[in-house]
Amino acid sequence: MSIKSHPVYLVSILVILMGLLSGAAQAAEPGAEPHAQPGDKSAAAIAPALTASGDGQVVGYPFLIRFPLANEPSSDAPSAAYNPTRKEYLVVWHNLRPVYPDIQAQRIAWDGLLVGNPFFIAGGTGAKRTVPDVVFNTIQNEYLVVWQHEADGARPDIHARRISGDGQLLGSEFALGTGAALRIRFTPAVAYASTANKYMAVWGSFVQGGLSSDIEA
Repeated sequence: MSIKSHPVYLVSILVILMGLLSGAAQAAEPGAEPHAQPGDKSAAAIAPALTASGDGQVVGYPFLIRFPLANEPSSDAPSAAYNPTRKEYLVVWHNLRPVYPDIQAQRIAWDGLLVGNPFFIAGGTGAKRTVPDVVFNTIQNEYLVVWQHEADGARPDIHARRISGDGQLLGSEFALGTGAALRIRFTPAVAYASTANKYMAVWGSFVQGGLSSDIEA
C-alpha cells in the first residue's frame, strides 16, 4: 500500500489543510493584521514600523513602507510626522545611492495603508543629501523637511523644503545653515511651535580643524 493512501497520512493532510483554511479565515476578519509581501502596497519600507494606542500599547505588527526592488538603493535614516488634518503620516528618508543620496518621502494613512507612491523631495547629481527630519505645521497644513546637504567641493550645510499636507512640493529647497567658510554643519532636527506659527531647526556644527563642536539653530 502506498504511504500516500494510508489513513494516517490522509488525516494528517486534512489537519494541515484545516489549519491553513482557519488561518486564512482569521486573516480575512476585520482588524486582522496583514502580512507584508515585497511590493505589496497595502502593507508595504524603509524600516519596520509600529504604532501605539493612546494607552501606550503596541498596535499591530511591523510593516514595510518601501521595499527596494532589484538594482534600487536601500533606504536609511527615516523620520516621520503626523498630519491630524488628513489623519496621515509623512515618512522621509535618504536612499543609499553610492554617490548622490536623495531625500524621498511616502504618505501613510492612519491605518497603515500607503497613500500614493514614494516621491522625491530633493535629489539629482551635484550634492549628497542625507539624514532628513520632518515636522507638520498645523496652521499652514504643510510639512517642513530639513536635511544635511553636501554639495560637490563644499562643506556640509543644512537645507530645507516645504511640502503641502497632500504631498505637493512647495517652492524650491533653501539653505538654513551657511556662513563661515570652514564651518561644517550636520545632522539637523526640526520642531514646530503652533503658538507662534514658526519652526526651529537645530544642527551640529564645528570648524574644520577645531577641537570642539557647537549646536546652532
